[in-house]
This record gives sequence, structure tokens and C-alpha cells, in this order.
Amino acid sequence: IISRPFFRSSASFLIAAFALCAAHSASAHAVWLEVSASKNLILRFGEGDEYEKSPGLLDNFALPVVVSSPKLEVEKKEDHFLLKGSEATQPAVVIATYNKVRKKEAKEGAPASASLTIFYARWFVPGTAAEPAADFDIVPAKEAGKATVYFQGKPLAGAKVRLKPAEGETVKLETDANGVITFTATAPGSYTLQANNPEKKAGTHQDVAYDTISHNVSVTWTQP
Repeated sequence: IISRPFFRSSASFLIAAFALCAAHSASAHAVWLEVSASKNLILRFGEGDEYEKSPGLLDNFALPVVVSSPKLEVEKKEDHFLLKGSEATQPAVVIATYNKVRKKEAKEGAPASASLTIFYARWFVPGTAAEPAADFDIVPAKEAGKATVYFQGKPLAGAKVRLKPAEGETVKLETDANGVITFTATAPGSYTLQANNPEKKAGTHQDVAYDTISHNVSVTWTQP
């Protein structure tokens, strides 16, 4: 038989552990745009081929906002966010804020920290010209195999970028002095570029203090 004080204490621990797990999931997961079976653009949150759902971690997001033109309405579904009226032939850029502030306890050589996670997702149409549209953005060039990483409107040198090609394993890349990466993208299929950039900036989100903003960006396209 579990005594009530122990039960309350255990319940509090479980709630805290779940909240910590939810916050850590944001750092391990990614957000990206893809084309649904109905040919609309949808925003996913997950890892690999596993997607988070509602009820669940998907509910920890504020409703994503489309910052590209046209400004499409977004609707939450069971395992994604739908960009209503979108098409695969239409570029899009979306910003999604994860409402759980991620907290890390102090460890030897590392102070305690708390970070707010913001995701940026771009859908690119090959052969089109694109400009940066969010604080953190990866902008592919019109020619295949080249992209520029921007942070707050300026090219970001030394950014670590991961390429998930249509075929083969993930490739690790790094931007040059001009924020540019080059890669091979000749095989037809889906490609994704992802990057992370922590910014030391203090603030509060939903009355919870943070000292860092974790910016996470992805760009996805289908190479014909």
C-alpha cells in the first residue's frame, strides 16, 4: 500500500519528469515541411519516420505561422499541421515555437541553463529564386547543390548543416566564410537540409525565464 504523502511525492516527480522529457524532445526532434497525400504542404514534428501526435508532444507548439507569401492559414491535425490551400508548386516558410522551455541542471564545467526552442521550416521549389524570410534560414540557390545559411539576415559562416539526401546516409556539411554550402543533389527524390544555432539571449516565455534561444531550421524540396 502506498501512503498518500509518498503518492503525492511520486506523482509530482512523474509530472516533473514528463515535463523535462517533453522539453528535451524538442532538442532531439526536428520540424520540416512535406507534401501530403492530398498534395498540400504539411508541417511535421518528429524524428526520422516517426511523427509526434495530438494528444501528445504536438500540443506543446503554439500554432505555427506562415511568414512567406501568401500568408496561409494553419490548422492542427492529429499528426501534423496543415497549411490550408497550399500546393507543392508553391514555396513556403513557417515559424513554430515550442512552448516548453528546456532546462539543464548545472554540471561540472557547465552552468545551469534554460532555452526556448524556435523552429523554422522552408519548402523550396527547385529552379526558383528565394530570399531569407526568417531569423534563421537556409536558402537554396536556383542551381542544384548550393545553399546559403542566414542568421538575422546575414550569411552565417561556420554553421554545421546536415543533409538528408534522396539516397544514402546523412551528410555533415559546414558553411564557408560566405555562409555557403555545396553538395550533390542530382538523384531525384526528397532532400532536407537542417541546422541549429543557439543564441545567448535572455527573456521569458509564458512566464518562464530562459537565457538562450535555440534556433532550428530545415529546408525540404523534391528534386525532379
